[in-house]
Formats: sequence, structure tokens, C-alpha cells
Amino acid sequence: MRTHSIVRAVVTAALLPLLLLSLVPIARAGVLQELDGIFKSAEIHFNHGDLSRALDMFTELRRRDSTFRGREVNLYIARCYEAQARLGSAYREYMGFLNRFPNSRSSVRVMVKLIALGRVLGKERDVARLTKRLWKATLDASPEKRAPLLFDLAFLEREAGENASAELFETEVRERFPHSVGAFLLSHRGDY
Repeated sequence: MRTHSIVRAVVTAALLPLLLLSLVPIARAGVLQELDGIFKSAEIHFNHGDLSRALDMFTELRRRDSTFRGREVNLYIARCYEAQARLGSAYREYMGFLNRFPNSRSSVRVMVKLIALGRVLGKERDVARLTKRLWKATLDASPEKRAPLLFDLAFLEREAGENASAELFETEVRERFPHSVGAFLLSHRGDY
């Protein structure tokens, strides 16, 4: 009888960790479902203009699991700050995004945002470095992505009073991409 108890204890000791390991994916699935629900609710609050609530929810998501939809959460947090005119916080969040996700599809758009915010915030060194990085991204871009990037660069340069470089970018958009949205907008500049 004693041998039977020992065997049962050994088997239980061997199977218990396996049983617990089999429960981990179930628990993780529940957590992911909960995080996804918070994310969707935060998006709804953001889209309805309840930026404070959306910011709280996105920040909570990042605090609980920084890997869960990390790029999207980071961008939403930056956009919340930007929409609330908390430009310093927005700048830090966009910069954090660029540092964490440098190869993201959104990185070029984030650079455009950072250049514009950097000019407002007086971060001239960052602006110069980001402009060079954006110019390099523009040169490396495929033709269909190059036209809007050139248009964005031209716009940023015009806003900064750098009319000579803006004119170069605008000329390239008009000549190399005459059927692009940017070329259309440039040809109708006085109309809008």
C-alpha cells in the first residue's frame, strides 16, 4: 500500500507542472482578450473626442503589456497629446516611437510630425537631423511613396521659411510626378 502512495505522489508531482503549463495559454488568451477590449474602447473614446479617457486607457494598456499592439498604442498616445495641445509630450511620444520602431511603415509620417513639432518647440538640432533622415527616406522610397514625401518636405520647408529648398521639392513633384495628388495641390495652391 505504501508503494502505491509513493507512485501516486511521484506521478502527481510529474503531472502537476504539465497541467499548470497547459493552463498558461488559456490564461494568456484571457488577458489578450481583455487587453483587446480595452484597446477597442480606447479607440472609440479617441474617435469620439474623449481624449483624456482615451489617453488614460492607452497608457494603461502600455503599462500592463508594452508589447500588446505597441506601435499602435504608442501612436495613439502621441496623437492624444497632440490633439490636447500638449506638444512637448506629443514630441516625446513620437520620438519614442521612432526610436522603438525605426522600420515601421509609420516612421516616415512620424518624422514629418516630429519636424513640424520640433520647429514649434524650438528643437532646431533635432529638426535638422530629422530633416536629413526624412530626405534619405524620400530618396530610398518607391516612386509611389516618393511624391507625397516630397510634397511633405516642401510644405515643411515653406512653413520654416526655406522657400528655395521648398521650390526644389515642389518642382520635383510637378515634373517627376505630374499626376500625383501633390502636383494637383501645387497647381491649385491659390484655390484652397
